[in-house]
Amino acid sequence: MFIDNIRRYRLPLPVEASVLTSWAYDLEIPRDKEVVMYTGGLYQLVPYIQSTVNYLEGLEGRKGVGLAVKIGKALRKVIDFAKVIAKPSRDAVKRQMDILKAIALALRKINVDFGYLYEEEPYSGVLLHDLGMEDEFKKHAKLVVDLFKERGVKKVITIDPHSTYAFKHLYPKFLGATDFDVVNYIEILAKSDFKGRCEDISYVIHDPCIYARYENLIDELRSIIEALNVKYVEPENSRELTYCCGGPIEVLSPRLAKKVAERRVEELRRYGKRILVACPICYANLKRAAGEELEIYDLSEIIARCLI
Repeated sequence: MFIDNIRRYRLPLPVEASVLTSWAYDLEIPRDKEVVMYTGGLYQLVPYIQSTVNYLEGLEGRKGVGLAVKIGKALRKVIDFAKVIAKPSRDAVKRQMDILKAIALALRKINVDFGYLYEEEPYSGVLLHDLGMEDEFKKHAKLVVDLFKERGVKKVITIDPHSTYAFKHLYPKFLGATDFDVVNYIEILAKSDFKGRCEDISYVIHDPCIYARYENLIDELRSIIEALNVKYVEPENSRELTYCCGGPIEVLSPRLAKKVAERRVEELRRYGKRILVACPICYANLKRAAGEELEIYDLSEIIARCLI
């Protein structure tokens, strides 16, 4: 289903472009810029992924699921099952949109001039690579590169670890040198005169695996937190030794992904009840495992609350 959606809609789930881009409308971000803020749809897709994974978890291991999958393949041309099962709440969707707004406003605060591709923004295709479909990934990546070139994009500001890794490492590996530069928003904020003032609340840091082990965005993340005057706690497994959130295998094995996430949640709980993440996949998996026991926050939510 996910692979078919990427082929048909260029996204893992068939979410309308108006939903993906709605966060930017009232910010009046220009279209025609050589520097663009790139969302890749990941934050916007989180509520839809969560509801889909919950549905798939209910099916996993049931008798008759194999037959149901075969029937589903036959009916897929008539019924789009992803649209049927992916029905998140409005509050969940709004929260993710607010995260994107916070990142854009933080970049504006430090005078970064950027645009946004709106409904033309492509998905990076990183899930195809994660699932081992390298030929499909290469084809999709070529489409993305061609679109950036057509739109005159020279620099991409990424906001999540998966898209960052795809553009910085996977695209050059599969396509050779690309015509655009890539920088993550955390890198930009960490190098700026970024200041804030926040309430006396402490957060437990959960480092995303890709930021910590592949992009070395460790001290930068902490420098932003410190610049906001926010207290934080380091769990036993942090920085380069951070523990996996369980993603992105949640689409293949929801129960296994949840078990991995529950182990991480059990560790984090020993240090505090407010967990700070910087990745939409980490947010989705840890929140699913934590339930109401822990409060999961994205870094941008703290930025929005504490930025001067």
